[in-house]
Amino acid sequence: MSAEPVSHFECYGCDMRVAIRDLRNDTRSVIDAVERGVEVVLTRRGHPIARIVPIEPDVDDLERWLHDVTADPHDSGLFDEIERLRRDEDDTDDRRLGLT
Repeated sequence: MSAEPVSHFECYGCDMRVAIRDLRNDTRSVIDAVERGVEVVLTRRGHPIARIVPIEPDVDDLERWLHDVTADPHDSGLFDEIERLRRDEDDTDDRRLGLT
């Protein structure tokens, strides 16, 4: 996965190198990058000292969420809506590519 550099931070492949000073001054951008899946290497005087990595989703949490969504009768139209949106997206791609 390649990451886009955040502001003036250095980015090499999957890792983004961030000086501690820059983390302090622009914490939000660094955390936003981590949320997007970027691994951040913190540096002091150019030397790596720590790594901030995204947390993998807990399978139990995902299964619990899916159960909650599908078990609630008030959400009975959720899957229909998702399918409609997916079809609309596919149709838009087809029109953009001139396939329809």
